[in-house]
Formats: sequence, C-alpha cells, structure tokens
Amino acid sequence: FRHRWFRHRSPMVWGGVTALVTIAGCAQIPAITGSNTPPATTALAEHLTQTGAKMYGTYWCPYCERQEQMFGDAITKVQVIECDPQGDKAQPQLCTQAKVSSFPTWEINGQLYEGLRSLDDLATISNYQGSREFNP
Repeated sequence: FRHRWFRHRSPMVWGGVTALVTIAGCAQIPAITGSNTPPATTALAEHLTQTGAKMYGTYWCPYCERQEQMFGDAITKVQVIECDPQGDKAQPQLCTQAKVSSFPTWEINGQLYEGLRSLDDLATISNYQGSREFNP
C-alpha cells in the first residue's frame, strides 16, 4: 500500500484487523423458519387464503420482502401475486385488473389496502378471530 498509515502498521495490527473482519463476516442473522414461525402466524396465513385475500407485490420491492418475512415460512400459505412481468410466476394482468398501483397491496374482502401492514392489522382487516401471538 502506498498510503503512509498502511506502511507503518505492525503485523500485530493487521492480524487484529483480519480477526475482526473474519468474526464480523461470520455473524449470523436469525431468520424465521418453520420451526419458530408462531402457530398464530400460520393460522393467520391460512385464514387469509381461506377468505380469498391476495398480496400483490414485486420481486424488487423491499417492503414486499419485509411483508413476506413477517410471515416466515407461513408465507407459502398466502396467495402472493407477482406484478412485475420480469418476476417469477408473474401475473401482471391480475395486478392491472385489480388496479394495483403500489406495492405491497393487499386485497381483502374486495377492498385494496396499500402498503406494508402489521400482522395485527391484517388480522383486524380480515376479521381473523384466532390468537394474535404473532411474534416468535
């Protein structure tokens, strides 16, 4: 390295820096998996599907991703419609028919609800009567 700070550092400093970078890189971020998805979250997902609720989103939308993460593995029980023609299993015609203009948008009981929603919000909007212990 040409910069003077880099040239005059001892191997001990470089070893410490390397160790810190290695430790930080190995840190794990916990993910919600099937084993720790709360039963209430799974029940809400099933209720949403049984009542015909749909979530419209796109693969590139960070709020859509966050909404899906709230459900953990139970998201597989929710009807998620991909609105971007470039996305996997895209159905942009359904998004156009529903007049979806922002993401995510929920269609529940014939009404559109735009934006990221808490699970408690979705439970209230959809008249879910089960447990609301959604946090793992």
